[in-house]
Amino acid sequence: MQFWPRVRAQREYPRLRTHPQAKEAKPTSFAGYKVGMTHVIVTDNLANSLTKGQELFVPVTIIECPPLKVSSLKFYKDSSNGSQAVAEVFAEHIDKEFSRKTIKPAKSKKAEDIADFDDVRLVVYTQPKLTGIGKKMPELFEVALGGSRDDKLKYAKEKLGKEKPHNPAQQDCLNCHKPHYATNKTLLATPVTELCEQCHESSKAPFQKAHLSIQASVMTCMNCHDPHASKDPKFFKDSVHAPFAARSCEECHIVAKP
Repeated sequence: MQFWPRVRAQREYPRLRTHPQAKEAKPTSFAGYKVGMTHVIVTDNLANSLTKGQELFVPVTIIECPPLKVSSLKFYKDSSNGSQAVAEVFAEHIDKEFSRKTIKPAKSKKAEDIADFDDVRLVVYTQPKLTGIGKKMPELFEVALGGSRDDKLKYAKEKLGKEKPHNPAQQDCLNCHKPHYATNKTLLATPVTELCEQCHESSKAPFQKAHLSIQASVMTCMNCHDPHASKDPKFFKDSVHAPFAARSCEECHIVAKP
């Protein structure tokens, strides 16, 4: 099949105008990058094939599918002219590579504020940095969801509030862990406090202020912080001691200060 005139497409991925129907609340499409080709030997199991039962040499395409991330939720309302976009709710935390594609608005509505709609879709972006193609700018496109209106909204809100990854953990596990053997728990390269201090200098004023001037040597970072991901900007765990959250430790404890 040929197209005329022969011109370069504006982008390498299509716009989906129709979507498959699904009863379960889940995405109806995904994205992947073609990173190469190879050949495999397969056994032909087609019932009416002339080579049934024989081994065949077949070319195959290798596709890398890094996880998609949700940048926003787009709400639609049915009208006489078809579905019309009525609102868009952006995620609080979006990777810096997203700005290579488009700009996130300074202010955004909340999903709880949107009541009059008939459909909701995910606006997702890819993570080509996790592949071997040497590209950083992500692709940005909409993904339709299956299920009922309420199921779609529930699923979409869960994905929009996805945890923010800790940069060292997102970049490479070997930043903190040894792959084969380590004397520390969970194969950490060094003890927890020493490991954290490689990026977070406990002697600096911001650190001292945030930790009530308590010495880092008497603290265990992972008691309060999640080293991999968290919904909290400071990577606090889901369950935080209320007095600590209010910075009122001295009401119950004698705080050791330098």
